[in-house]
Formats: sequence, C-alpha cells, structure tokens
Amino acid sequence: MTRIQMRTGARLHFGLILGNPRDGWQFGGIGLMVRRPGWHVEVQRAAAAMDEVRASAEATSRIVRVLSQLRENAKLPPLKITVSSEIPFHTGLGGGTQLAIGIASACLWLCNGQRDLTAVELAQKVGRSERSAIGTFGFDHGGFLVDQGATVTGNRVQRVSIPDAWKFVLIRPVAGQGMSGADEQSWFGARPEMSSALIRELSQLATQELFTAVQNETFSRFAEGLELYGDTAGRFYARAQGDIFSSPVIRSVVAELRRVGIRGAAQSSWGPGICIPAESEEHAEHIVSQIPKQNAGAELSVVISEAQNSGAALLTEASAPQKTLA
Repeated sequence: MTRIQMRTGARLHFGLILGNPRDGWQFGGIGLMVRRPGWHVEVQRAAAAMDEVRASAEATSRIVRVLSQLRENAKLPPLKITVSSEIPFHTGLGGGTQLAIGIASACLWLCNGQRDLTAVELAQKVGRSERSAIGTFGFDHGGFLVDQGATVTGNRVQRVSIPDAWKFVLIRPVAGQGMSGADEQSWFGARPEMSSALIRELSQLATQELFTAVQNETFSRFAEGLELYGDTAGRFYARAQGDIFSSPVIRSVVAELRRVGIRGAAQSSWGPGICIPAESEEHAEHIVSQIPKQNAGAELSVVISEAQNSGAALLTEASAPQKTLA
C-alpha cells in the first residue's frame, strides 16, 4: 500500500452548553454531520526527500503542523499530500478538526499500519477536541449527536441516525468568518457559565425534543426544536458575537425566511454559517428558492447537503473502502 484517500464530511454544532460539575453538561451540546462540504485528501509516500503539500495556504499550514505533531512520537517518511476538496475554516463547519484527525488517521495507517485508533485518540495526538466531543465522535460515527459534557463518565455522546430523506441547507457569507484563535481562547478563558435554568432548558431540548424527533423521524418537531435551541443558545452567546446570529447579513436572511414560514434556522458554532433542515430534496430546493444570491451586497454560499450517518472513509489504491469508521 503506497497511498490512501481520506474523505470526511463537515460538522455542525448548534451551541455549547457551558455547564459545571454541579449541573453537568460541561462543554456539552448537540450537533450533526453532513456530507458536504468535505475534505478529500490523498496521502502517499513522497518521491522527494521532503514533504510536499498541495492545498490552499491555510490548509497547507495546518497539514504541516499536524505532520510535525505526529513526528514527535511516530516515524513518518516524507509524504506527498494532495487536497482536492476543502471545508472553509472558521465558518461553523468544523473543518480544522476533521482535517487534523483525517490526516493523522491516514498517515498513521499508511506509514505505521495503525488502523484502529479512535478519533479521540487521534485528536489527542494533534491537539484537537479541547472542549466539544461532537467533531471527534462525528468523525468516527456520523449522525445526530448529543454530547452530555466532559464530566460524564462512560458514554459521553449519544448518537442516532438521521433519516435519509432529510436534507440540510447550509448558508454563509462567502467572505465571512466566525470568532476563532486568540479571541475565542480569551472568551472561554474568562470561564463564562450558563445559569442552571438555561442549562436545564437546553439539555431538555437536546434529549427530550431533538433526539426523540430524529429517532421518531418527526421532521416538524425537529425543525421547531432546532430553531428554539439555536435561538436560546444564541441569546447567551450574543454578548460575544453581537446577536443570536453573528453575521448581520445572515440575520436579515433568517428574518425573511421566518417571515415566509420556513422554520429551523440555527447557527453552527460561532458562525457565520447557519443550517436549515429540510424534509426532502424538494423542500430543500424550495428553501433555496427563497434565498437571495446576494444580501446587502454580500455574496452568499448556499449548499444542499445530505446527512452523513457513517464515519469518515479511508480508501486504498483499489478505491474500495478499506476502513470506514462507523
């Protein structure tokens, strides 16, 4: 085996629940995995004496950093890494975590034969999953996920498959990014904490409304619950991001969609991207028809994606999945 292809989906996260050891749900929350956008990466042994990375500037920088971290404890030869599809960073899609874990997984399998490391173990090697477990668990399993927080012993994340017919409309300003880096670290470093009442409200929505709605394939209940969860969490995070939705452009879009009766819009992470669930492909296309290509002069990216109910995939030269994390 001389090369591996790695493919991931994207992670949506609808607001951390900032609990504490007393109330639980410390860095808990809800999220789900979608197929698009995703990372498509080929990893192979390099013919040259040094690594060769073909990707955007930011993706290249991150891949080089992951390789450096891996080489602190593993022997890797020079590698050629080619990225053919990317997830935009800092837009609420969890691109950094999916890339780092995916590169680590592919490199350690190709070079050292390590096939059975979990995403949690891989994340520890590359410095990811500092707070939420949604991205790491989603990398391995896909689906709709309820993370009950860092203080839970045993199964921290509960998972259920999303109905195949459901789609997700992803909207973001092409030029926009959410809070990240030093600003994010500083905000969490101040140890903001939700009230017991807010923790209780969000956790009940997560477990009693949303998880049950997905399990029972009750779309209207899911859309209404997701909108309520997003708005409720967003009011708490408004002190850091300016409003329930971090982007003024997205606020305008959501207001118009809600005016015409489209439910379910919720921001992912710090945004600016949002997700709107759809009951079918036709429903998703109807939602898209209500969204302008530009708003207040800002170009919008609009994507209809399927849910991803399985983990990321690693494929060998034969192009047959040799390891699908499920």
